[in-house]
Amino acid sequence: MPPSLPTRLLRSRLLSVLGSPRVGVVLGTLVTVQLMASSLFIPSPRSPDRLPFSESIAVFRDAPVGDYWWFWALVATTGMLAVSTIVGGTRALLQRAVTNRLDRRFWGITLMHLGFVVGLGAHLVAAHTAGVTGQVLLGPDPVAVGDHRLRVVEGRIDDNPDGTLRAIDAVVEDETGHRSHIGFNRPWFYDGGRRWVLVQGAQADGLTPVFIVDGHERRLADGQAVSAGGHTWTVLRVSDNPTLRSPMVLLSMDGEPPNWVAPGWSADGLSLTGFDETFRVSALLRRNDGIPWLLLAMALFTTGVALFEWGRRRPALRC
Repeated sequence: MPPSLPTRLLRSRLLSVLGSPRVGVVLGTLVTVQLMASSLFIPSPRSPDRLPFSESIAVFRDAPVGDYWWFWALVATTGMLAVSTIVGGTRALLQRAVTNRLDRRFWGITLMHLGFVVGLGAHLVAAHTAGVTGQVLLGPDPVAVGDHRLRVVEGRIDDNPDGTLRAIDAVVEDETGHRSHIGFNRPWFYDGGRRWVLVQGAQADGLTPVFIVDGHERRLADGQAVSAGGHTWTVLRVSDNPTLRSPMVLLSMDGEPPNWVAPGWSADGLSLTGFDETFRVSALLRRNDGIPWLLLAMALFTTGVALFEWGRRRPALRC
């Protein structure tokens, strides 16, 4: 009886060489070295001086091949690594199939190799779609971000002792009223995780006094006036003295000499309840369609490792 197809494939010399773990390790090491060299030393035709800025590898196709030979060498090595992974995984699966060992370790190996291949595919998708699609300035008024409308509800800026910016924490609200925190290394994801808002900076534009006028809330900017209790009250300015423990308002009644008032002050149907701070966030809009696939690859690989380790367990001996 002639050998079965899995047996013939296992005896294939080409399959044995390509699926060798040593070949996979060598190719993986070469890819790592090439990536390090391309990131640290070798120039790229891409330039982020203008937005939108594409990070797609398609720009290399428009450049002379000889100028960026290192990139095509990286593509070739990565392709061989993918082939080696697929062949090596197939070879391992065939070995277990021939010996009828379709246990947990079999499925664990299957998921691990599948996760690795999906991860390579995710990086390929990312290499063609990643980039900065634009800039946005988020403030108190809703701003279009993709199919959403975002506005900043509140925010805080933390500085280092030397005055440099340390952290930004802002609360944004979308069109549904859902609120999320954003800041450095804390982006706002949308479109299924393929796009996100990446914070670059922020600033507070100033304070606006909030008054209660005859039972109704009013916000008065510098120079604005309001009638209450038979008098005309005019906001001259908000204190900008950093030595004051809390902001104050310079308020004039009927053109008389003004007085500084603080939150909690009230007189004749007018009271100062506090301040609204206008907070604006500068952010980049980024895109990477490979992120969902990368998350899937991580889930497959992690599940595969768990199954493989579970399959290695042996029942404890009973005395």
